Amino acid sequence: MASNTAVQLNMPARRLERAVRPRPADKVIAKAKSSNNVKAILLVLLAATICFIICARYVEIYNKSSEIEQAKKQLQTLNAQNEQIQMAISQEIDKTTLSIYAKNTLGMITPQKNQYVYLNLTSQDVSVNNKINSNQPSILSKAYHRIIDYFK
Repeated sequence: MASNTAVQLNMPARRLERAVRPRPADKVIAKAKSSNNVKAILLVLLAATICFIICARYVEIYNKSSEIEQAKKQLQTLNAQNEQIQMAISQEIDKTTLSIYAKNTLGMITPQKNQYVYLNLTSQDVSVNNKINSNQPSILSKAYHRIIDYFK
């Protein structure tokens, strides 16, 4: 069979066998498999990189939220300490010791009867309304009318 086709193509039989012989299927499949393997490896690496980035962001968010929680707890303890200090200060201030300090150290004296001023708060408050009479035209409206009259 090879010799009949060789005679038709004017080629020696051996050369025709080499030219017509198909490549082994194993080599073609191996090349296709290797390119598919490279694509699969790149796809897996891409997916792993994306997962790593997402996990890194979640770790950062978790760290920041824990810092916020610690700051809130610290704020609560400082507010509690502040309230305790305010209570201690208010308990230590006594009117008698304050008046003794004011009289002895600062030189304050109690006012005499002629230094007191009494206000009568039983009368009602009165409000005064300084509204311009709306019947009289204002200065701006007078000036506006003069300008209109001038151009007539």
